[in-house]
Amino acid sequence: MALFSEQLGFTYVVGTAVGRKVSLVYEAQSQDTASPRLSSICPGWVLYAEKTHPEAIAHMSTVKSAQQITGTILKRVVSKEKAIDSTNVYHLTVMPCFDKKLEAARADNAADVDGVITPKELIMMLDEMNISVKLSTGAPQYDKYSPPQFPQWSWTSDIGSVSGGYAVNYLRAKQAELESEPNYERENFSIESIEGKNPDVYELRLIYNGDKVASAAVVNGFRNIQNLVRKLKGPKKVNPLAARRRARLKKDEPTQPTADPTQCDYVEIMACPAGCINGGGQVQAPEGTSSKEWIDETTQLYGHIPKFDAVSHASDVKQYFSDFCHDYGVNADQVVNTKFTPVEKEEPALGTKW
Repeated sequence: MALFSEQLGFTYVVGTAVGRKVSLVYEAQSQDTASPRLSSICPGWVLYAEKTHPEAIAHMSTVKSAQQITGTILKRVVSKEKAIDSTNVYHLTVMPCFDKKLEAARADNAADVDGVITPKELIMMLDEMNISVKLSTGAPQYDKYSPPQFPQWSWTSDIGSVSGGYAVNYLRAKQAELESEPNYERENFSIESIEGKNPDVYELRLIYNGDKVASAAVVNGFRNIQNLVRKLKGPKKVNPLAARRRARLKKDEPTQPTADPTQCDYVEIMACPAGCINGGGQVQAPEGTSSKEWIDETTQLYGHIPKFDAVSHASDVKQYFSDFCHDYGVNADQVVNTKFTPVEKEEPALGTKW
């Protein structure tokens, strides 16, 4: 925070968790999409779907990402506090993925985020400017660097995956919804994890008294996304002999359940293997450190960030967002939702690590 404010000259520095909490809360609400509902916060995945698999758009959630929702909130808050037009507020984000630049440039997002840099680019820029970063050992001074009355939980993390925890929080919100009904008791709920064919695919099942009541999946990496979209299209015509051969082989396979995202209610999708912690714009592993070791190390560090439970505090998040929309005269639907349209194929996304 001090780096951006005191050395780079930014007026305010905030985290994107304000937008993520709003995104998580709205993502858990019902939407008019085909099943399974597919998350749309990863711009690499969105661009791929719009260009290559427009049939997937019917499945895609319309809820915006944390970057865009935070941008709308921050620009309105700062413009009012400084008594200037929001177009005179320059909003820069630091994101783990180069494709966030493309997300910010979308027609319905252009007013929310003016610039995007990645951690990799930030380090290069600081090196060129001969600026050294010193880690502070004191308590974070959120109020010093954020606009007046901006929520301190803008710097918090979330329960679940290193990509925002959308899948697990979808199920936790579903559990909270069921707990409000008279026939469900909290102590009888559990969430089970079902492994997929590789570590980048897994399914989470919300269980009540031994029965599955809801399910969500996590799908990371381009190859796994391709498999998901292919299955959503439905089976192709197959050779009867080949089908019988596969059936015989299947009998010999273990009966342990395997994750099947196509049968879930919701799917969290990230184009990068291992999710956003391994985004194409992240700082690369030091020499002598393997990619897996580096991901494990950064994941461990990420886990130390204090968490603010958007599901347990859903009423607080909703109240904050409702007050914001009322005080700043903005339409909640326009802040939260977007739309997707099939587009002609162009060059590949800037930095997605397929």
